[in-house]
Order: sequence, then C-alpha cells, then structure tokens
Amino acid sequence: MKLVIAFAVFVALCSGHALPSVPGDNSDYVEGESRYIWMPDGEGNPKLVDLHEPVDEALLNSRNGANNQYWLFTRSNQNNAQILVNGNINSVRNSNYASNKPIKVIVHGWNSNGGSSVNTAITSAFLAVQDVNVIVVDWRQLAGSSYTSAANGVPSVGQHLGNFLVWLINNAGGNWNNVHLAGHSLGAHIVGVAGRQAGGRPSRVTGLDPAGPGWSNNGNALNRNSGRFVEAIHTDGNILGLMAAIADADFYPNGGNHPQPGCSLSTCSHSRAHELFASTIRHNRFAGRQCSNLSQAQQSNCSGSTLNMGNAVINKSGTFDKIIRTDEDKNRINFHVPFRLSGLSYMGDKKRKRPLCSGHAIPTVPGDNSHYVEGESRYIWMPDGEGKPMLVDLHAPVDEALLSSRNGANNQYWLFTRSNQNSAQILTHGNINSVKNSNYASNKALKVIVHGLNSNGGAAVNTAITSAFLAVQDCNVIVVDWRQLAGSLYTTASNGVPGVGQHLGNFLTWLINNAGGNWNNVHLVGHSLGAHVVGVAGRHASGTPSRVTGLDPAGPGWTSNGNALNKASGRYVEAIHTDGNILGLMNAIADADFYPNGVCSGHALPTVPGDNSHYVEGESRYIWMPDGEGKPILVDLHEPVDEALVSSRNGDNNQYWLFTRSNPSKAQILIHGNANSVWLSNYLGFRPLKVIVHGWKNNGDSAMNPLITSAFLSVLDANVIVVDWRTFAYSHYNTASNSVPAVGQALGKFLIWLFNNAGGNWNNVHLVGFSLGAHIVGVAGRHVSGRAARVTGLDPAGPGWTDNIHALNRNAGRYVEAIHTDGHILVCSGHALPTVPGDNSHYVEGESRYIWMPDSEGKPVLVDLHEPVDEALLSARNGANNQYWLYTRQNQHNPQFLVHGNANSIWGSNYLGSRPIKVIVHGWNNDGNSPMNPTITSAFLAVQDANVIVVDWRTLANHPSYNTAAAGVPGVGQHLGNFLVWLINTAGGNWNNVHLVGFSLGAHVVGNAGRQAGARPGRITGLDPAGPLWGGNSNALNSNSGQYVEAIHTDGNILGIMTPVGNADFYPNGGKNPQPGCSILNSICSHGRANDLFAATVRHNHLVGRQCANIWQAELSICSGASFHMGNGILSKRGNGIFGLLTGNSFPF
Repeated sequence: MKLVIAFAVFVALCSGHALPSVPGDNSDYVEGESRYIWMPDGEGNPKLVDLHEPVDEALLNSRNGANNQYWLFTRSNQNNAQILVNGNINSVRNSNYASNKPIKVIVHGWNSNGGSSVNTAITSAFLAVQDVNVIVVDWRQLAGSSYTSAANGVPSVGQHLGNFLVWLINNAGGNWNNVHLAGHSLGAHIVGVAGRQAGGRPSRVTGLDPAGPGWSNNGNALNRNSGRFVEAIHTDGNILGLMAAIADADFYPNGGNHPQPGCSLSTCSHSRAHELFASTIRHNRFAGRQCSNLSQAQQSNCSGSTLNMGNAVINKSGTFDKIIRTDEDKNRINFHVPFRLSGLSYMGDKKRKRPLCSGHAIPTVPGDNSHYVEGESRYIWMPDGEGKPMLVDLHAPVDEALLSSRNGANNQYWLFTRSNQNSAQILTHGNINSVKNSNYASNKALKVIVHGLNSNGGAAVNTAITSAFLAVQDCNVIVVDWRQLAGSLYTTASNGVPGVGQHLGNFLTWLINNAGGNWNNVHLVGHSLGAHVVGVAGRHASGTPSRVTGLDPAGPGWTSNGNALNKASGRYVEAIHTDGNILGLMNAIADADFYPNGVCSGHALPTVPGDNSHYVEGESRYIWMPDGEGKPILVDLHEPVDEALVSSRNGDNNQYWLFTRSNPSKAQILIHGNANSVWLSNYLGFRPLKVIVHGWKNNGDSAMNPLITSAFLSVLDANVIVVDWRTFAYSHYNTASNSVPAVGQALGKFLIWLFNNAGGNWNNVHLVGFSLGAHIVGVAGRHVSGRAARVTGLDPAGPGWTDNIHALNRNAGRYVEAIHTDGHILVCSGHALPTVPGDNSHYVEGESRYIWMPDSEGKPVLVDLHEPVDEALLSARNGANNQYWLYTRQNQHNPQFLVHGNANSIWGSNYLGSRPIKVIVHGWNNDGNSPMNPTITSAFLAVQDANVIVVDWRTLANHPSYNTAAAGVPGVGQHLGNFLVWLINTAGGNWNNVHLVGFSLGAHVVGNAGRQAGARPGRITGLDPAGPLWGGNSNALNSNSGQYVEAIHTDGNILGIMTPVGNADFYPNGGKNPQPGCSILNSICSHGRANDLFAATVRHNHLVGRQCANIWQAELSICSGASFHMGNGILSKRGNGIFGLLTGNSFPF
C-alpha cells in the first residue's frame, strides 16, 4: 500500500503549473518588468522562458568556459572540423591552422551548438571570400541549460575564449590586427567579454542582435572596449535583442526591431541579424546612412554619411568627421540600413523554397492537451524537470551529434540503502571497487528507478519511490541518472532511449556477475521515457529481471515503436496508465496493464482460420506458425521489430555443435576464434562438411537436427555442424526474421575461419537450412562468395520474404536447390536466364537490365543491374577493410603492408616521403594480385624510383553482386583518401607528386579518394571508368577529384563510360568496342585494354592524341587539333579537352 501511495504522490507532484498567457509574438514584453518571454531553441522552435528562474549554480561550476570546444575550419577542411585544444599545441600543429591567415571566430547563442545554422552559414561565407582560419566556439554545455543559467555563464565562457586566443597567438602565431570575433545573441556578449579579456586587441568585434533580456545594464555586455572596432547589428530591439547603441557603430536595419521583413515572430527577427551578416560577407552591399540619434534609426529616417554594414573587411572603421552627435550618443555612430528591393532580392533568393524567417509561428495549443491525437498532432505540452509546462515539437529533428556524445555510456548509477537513505553512493560500471566500497549487499533485493524527460537523479519521482521502497524493505535501490540525454529535446531524448537502456542492462549484468545478486530479486521501475528505458534494459538482460514496472509509459512516438516496453522485458511486466492517449500510452503492452480511474479498452483477438486458408503474402496481418514444440502460435506480422534485441543478440551468439561418426549423439562445441576448440574435437578437414540450420522457435536440439544429422552420418563419414541460433530464434517472428542477415553473415565468417585454421574444401561443403534457416544459409553462402558446393533450402520461410534481398537465391552456392512443401503461391525459386547477346550489343545505359561482365578470371558472368544492394554487407565490408600494399624498387614483387593508423607499419617499410606516390586501384571481381596491378606497378618502377601502393578492396569487390560493389565505391574511396592524408601527414610526402590510377569501378574509387583529400593529388587517371549505374552518378570520377584528371575510354557505352569526365579524356580507336585485337563479341577485352595502354605509355610515353572539336569526332577518330600525350607517369602533366588517337593491337600498341 505504501508503494502505491508513493506512486500516487508522484503523479500529484507532476500535475504541473498553470500556463501563463504570453502572446506568441512577445508583443507584451517590457525589458526589466516582464517575467515570461518566448525564445527560440537551437532549431528556432519557440520555448517559453521564465526570466525569474533561479540560476543553476552547480551547473555553472561544472559546465563553465573550461568546457568550450574550438572547431577549426579552413578551405582545406570546409565541412569537417578539426578540434583545437587550449594548452595542447599538437592539436594546432596537426591541424590546418595557418598563422599568416586571418582568424575569424564565431560564437552561437542560447540553445545552440557548434553545428547550428548560424555557424555553418557564416563559416561558409567567410571561406567563400577569403582564405582564413575560422574557429567556431561550441559552448553547448552551458548554452543548453536554462536561459538564466546560460546568461550567467557568459562571462566565464568569454574569459576562457579570450585566454584561448591569447594562448593560440602566443604559441602558434597570428596577428591581432587580423582577428575578427562575431557572436549572435548571448554569443555577442561572449565575444565582448573575450575581446576585453584579450586587452581589446582584436581588430574587429561584431555583435549580431546582442541578447536583450537581462543585459540592459549588465557590465558584462558587449561594449566598444571589446576591440579596436566594435559594431552591432540590431534586428529585434527591445524584445530578444538590445535596442540601445552599445558599440562604435550600431546598425538598425529596418528600424532595428520586430518585425523584420518576412517575419511574423520576434524569434525570426532575432535570427535575421546573422542572416544579414552572412549576406554582407559574401556581397558587402548593404550601406547604412548615419543617424543623428536613435529615434531616427528606429524610424528609418537617417540621411547622413554612408557606412557598409557587416562584411569581412578586417580594417573596417567608422568615420567621425561629419557625425552630428547628441550628448546621449557621444562617440557612437548609429546607422539605419534600408532593406529595400536591392537587399530584398538576396533575401528572397529564387533558389530558396522556404521562408527566410528562422522562427516558427507559436501554435495555439490548449494547455490541457485536449487537442492531442497520437501520430497526427505536432505539438504537445510536457513537463520540464520542475513540472513546469514546456511546448514540445514532435517533428523537431533528432540531434544526432548529441546522441553520439551523450549516450547511455553517460548513465550514472546512484545507490541508496537504509544505511544511506539520503546520500547517494556512485557505482561505476567496470569499477568493482566502487561497489565494494559501497553499501551494496548482494543478498538483498535490487530495485532500479529510471526517470523521464527533463528530469535527473534528484527528481521527485526518484526520491518518492526510493523512500517508499526503503520504508517497507531493506534493499538496494539504484537510481539511474541519464540527464545528459533526458535534458535534450524530446525527439532526441526519445531516440536515445535504446542506448540508455542497453547500457543499463549491461551494467546490471556486470553488477550481478561481479558483485553478486539474484535476478529473481530484481525489480525495474521507470516513468514515462524511463518506462521504455527499463523495457530495453530488461530485454537486454535476456528478460531475466523478475519484475518490470512502467509508470505511464511515454506515448508520443511510441505507439508502434519496437523499443517500447513490452512483456518480453521481464518475467512479469506491468504498466500503470494514468494519461493514456496524451503523454502516456493507452494500449495494453504488458503482462498486466492497470488503468486507475479509467476503463480498460482491451484488445479482441482476431478470428484467424487455423489452417491459414485466409493467408495472402504481403496482405494478411496474422498467420498461425508452429512454436518450438510444433504447437500453433498466432503471429502478428505487423509487430514492431525489437531493434534493441537485434543490436544485442547478433550472429556472434551463434553456437556451432559438431557431430561425427565418433560422436554421433553428443555435440562438441566449436568456438569461433578459439582454435583449440577445433583441434581438441573430432573435426577433420579432409572430410565433407554438412551444416544444418534450424528455423523459428527452434534450437540445436529440435527434432530436425538429429534427424538430418543421423541421416548424413549413416551414409557418409562427415563433419556435421548444427548451428544453434536460439538467442534470436526465440524472439518474435519479425525480430527473428530481421536477424537472419546477421546470423548468416556470422556463420559465413565462422566457416572461413574454420577452413583457414583447421582445413577444409569448399567443394565438399553442403549447407542445409529449414524455414528461416534456409535464408540464413543463403546469406552465409553469399558471404563466402558462393563457394559452397551445395546449398539446400527446406521450405524457405515465406512471410516477409517474397521480395527480401536477404532471401535464399542461386548466388548462395555453386548449386542451390529448394524443396517447397507449404508454398502459398508455387513459384520456382530459380530464374530463367534471359537471352543476352554475349557482345553486349543490346546494352543501353540506364535502360538495359542485364549485361555481361568479367569475373576474377576474365570469364563472362551475367549481371542483373536491378539486383538489390546488400546493405548488410556494405556495413560490414566497407572501406575500413581496404588493404594497402607497398612496392618499391627494393621490394618490387613482395608487398609490405601499410596499416592505416599504425605508424610503425610505415617506419618498418621502404616508404620514403621524398619519392612520388603512385596508387593503383582495381575494379570489380579483382584483388591486389589481379594482372593489372603488377603490370602497372612494374611499369612505374621501371621508369621511376617511386612508392607504389596497390589498394586491395576485395572484401567488397569480390561480392557476386556488381550493384553492391558499386554502392560500396564511395566508402572505399573515402577511406583511401583518409589513408593518404594520414600517410603524408605522418611520414611525409608531397601532394604534387601523388598520382592515383583506377580501373573500372576503381576509377570511381580514386575519384572519391581525390575529393576526400581536398582534390590535392597532382594527377588522377581513370582507366575506362565503369559505366553501368554511373551515368549521372554524383560519386563518379570527375574533374574535381584532383589537380589534373584524365580518363582513357576503351569500351564506352558498354562496360565503360563514354561521356567525358576529366580535364582531358582520351578515346583510343574511337573509345569503344572493339579495340584492335579484341573480338566484337568480347567487350570485356576492350574494357581491359585501358590498363594495357596505360602501362605501355608509362614505359614509353609514345601514344599521342589529337584534340577533337567534340566527342563525335573522337568516336569517328577524325580529330586534327593540338597534340597531347595519352597516359604516362609525368606528374606535372596538364591539359584540357577531348582527344582521339589510333593504336596497334598488341603491346606496346
């Protein structure tokens, strides 16, 4: 009863406060008098702010300016920040910071961060007009707190910024005459403090609508002592911004107050300042007229001398000669900036489809949420950490950066017991001493409490329930504090629930395994989002907690969310619903659902024929399926996938049970990665290998496994491996079905490892799977590149698999068969081969579906260009799997392996930074040993002492699907680009001496690599760049990939691209099939000719093209323009145009 009372008290505590009536346009606001004001959050969404809210002193002490981050952007890294660390000179030396270039510093305002639009817009503007160092200051640690706390933290943030700039210039060089600080809103006052902290030395300081509330008479505000020339641009004066003139020059565009043109809200007018500033940097065309006084500025009635507003001119200053001053405005310049059609034409750019106002109209939302409909309504009132109402936009974008940095690893675990009922003891995951030194007692029950949005460990929900538990029982109470995410936007916090829950599950598992405890005594309790957190945690702990209680589980966004609390979260799960259909879920989700003061709606079970005669694939929702004992169980095919389970119980949980004639009934367990488990077993590599995989709701002991195992062993002395994947197979059908790719890939990896370590022969491998298991062996077979001799699918699962790219198909092995016994629509699993001419004469890019391409041995293989991309493989076999093989004149035939990030792999090699770097990248179905690589390598080394790096990306390139390999090209190229940047930065090198060469798909790989490296490579050569799927593809090789880019086209419009893509494009013999010596029936020969031609030109530099007026002249080989050598290895080569030439039919052509 006391526990129930505690829950009731908590509900009463969160009943909230009456919403103040505050006009959405802030029209009632009076600075220094009004208590409430609407302000924009980081996304421009309106948030009601209480200016009387107490300052969070603890936060100010812990999240002060020492938490500032300094993000450097330059023309060499315009989109990827380099982090400069105050006091760490290496962070500067290893960056693109250049002391001889101007320094531009940008500081955001309240509820923003380094990635907010104010920073990106101004950064790109600065870099568009000048080669500079742009430093964005990210002070989100304080900026994300309440307005009053953030405002009080401004002096510290500014002082730390000033100290950082002094340290930077003193230690890494720079010139104060070239320093320009710009800040928006609270950020304007920060740059003011920073400038004064640096002794007023910055040449320019610009305040963009400096924050108004609380700053009228604040000694820490921006003023003209902050730099040599200080200006302010006022756009929302007397509301969100200051109206008073505070700088050397104060600009008041359109009167300096709300509304600015195109704005209906003051939040929009407030943001207009930074939009205007970014515009002036690029165009410098907004000229203000001098005003006699502030009144003239507000009335847009100024007629004095002109001064341009904003811009990036570092030596800008105001002229005082002809200024008519009043006593009030002595030594200040006030300018009205007329925002006439000339200015409006920019702000109304035809390319922009959305209004320029950054704010949003504040919707009329009833304070009782009576309007709210789940899945339809956009806005809803929710309580903040104090129970005060806060308007939440359910469409607000998720802050992915915050999710990455403030995930469940930031959870804190506060222990309370009867010995410390009011003072928490902190338990740290992985630190057993934190437990041993606490009052934790493993023989006592364990209660875990998790708060919701905008709360923390000290919130009322935790203290009320903790005291209730300890009043009735001597137990361990652990309060989970996840404020790092819970304090963010609702959508972001909601998306962070799985990570928080998984970390909690891992923590509990670690705690019980290391410090003792009993899952039978574990009770998890969570409120609102916390209810879903404990749901995830319970499932992550395999559903072993004895009890899980959800207190009004959060509703918005959770109705069909696979991460929601459900009855798989514990042995007994209950939910108490008190605000269903608004802030909480109304649906029954647990073993027991309580609806105090309400009516249980219940759910009627659908009437489904027991023979499944109703079932239509892709349409029916329900179907009867057998459980592990063959009993029928009703399956809802619309049930959400349990993503948390999929993440935690992947294919690494597979078990591999070995049976042989020496142990036909008792399994020996083989463990992936543990060679002893194989060597100590009866496995023999020369025997045939039979692999059996069960289906849904089954395990290694299910009847099918011993039945098929005994059948195999009765006729053959074999290794039979039964795969037990019960950790997934026992989940809901949809979840188990979604896990098939991971289970299959893990099986494929295991087989490769087994053969590499204990022997085996792919010609003797037979994979057999039933139902979902049939698709698992399909995935496994494709993962081993289709090398298994046989794959058999026993009635492959149907529901959800008709058009599923992970389904069993004929690419899974050399011979694939399926036995169908319960097909609802009898369709042969194979496919009739289309009639496709062997010379690809039918092929039209963008229209034809099938094309012949060469395999690794040059043999033709039919490719389906509509085949779905294997996304799972792309994730697992991305560019991080690239291998880099170094050849030099000292090791022309035996590669030395360079490992990205491992400097010792370079120091121990023959690499010399003084030599040119030649990089060679193969195409589809090739690897580092393919003939093109040694041919071109030997040619380079024959004429020059160079570092030749062959890139082996076989993990993707050797995939049976061309489409998948093509989709992986950007990732492979980006990793190659990053590797080269690291290599040159670590061991030396000169970008002018870098030459990248790629064939077919490899041509597009080097294109991506060059762009990833900022187009710095001196030369890039594409050898018949791949055509299929690359017409109009933005990831293709292009002239922006390097300093000079050329392409050699030999099979255009079939396997290669015909369109010019480089600075110079060569079309030997018309650039198409057949090339001399190649049969017209063999475009594969013509495609490969580009490699041979290039290798010949490296050695002899003898093939000369003539410039063509157009591509048609090149195709007809009738060009007569200027001469230009094709190919070769000359690093300083430069040229432009289309070139044709004729060659011979054999080396050296």
